[in-house]
Amino acid sequence: MQREIQVKTLFLLRHAKSSWKDIFCSDHDRLLNKRGRRDAPRMARLLSSHNPTPTLILSSTATRAHRTALALQETLADDVPIDLDGRLYHASPHTILDLVREKGAQHDTLIVVGHNPGLEDLIRRLTNEARIVPTAALAEIRVPIDYWGQLDHTVEASLQGFWIPKALPENFD
Repeated sequence: MQREIQVKTLFLLRHAKSSWKDIFCSDHDRLLNKRGRRDAPRMARLLSSHNPTPTLILSSTATRAHRTALALQETLADDVPIDLDGRLYHASPHTILDLVREKGAQHDTLIVVGHNPGLEDLIRRLTNEARIVPTAALAEIRVPIDYWGQLDHTVEASLQGFWIPKALPENFD
């Protein structure tokens, strides 16, 4: 009798649109602009309509990513923890995978809030699908593994969904 392989769900969300208004503000500390403040909660509502929903939010420490993660937490449930990690700031796909393996052990479904080009590269490496990932874009990836420690770039994952804010209906609120 063949053993059934478990499936984990990895959501990847690029931070919402940030402001370049303050020319003296560091890249790391940029706030969300008006569009970002609108799109982050919209994408959080979209995510909350999926099953399963994440039970852990891994987020870059950049202000724009953290604020996006807070919108997720507010919509999903306050008890979904946000794990801020500076290594996610402009992380490579390798670093993102390391963090998921390191921090995801108790979670079947988690979300990473991060940056490009790392997120685009990771989607391509895991699913063999090239996607342009604009701000606040959300990808759902199903990974045929029993535990996150098995996750690496050789796993043949599948892209289950890919959403961008401007493709959502205007009345999606």
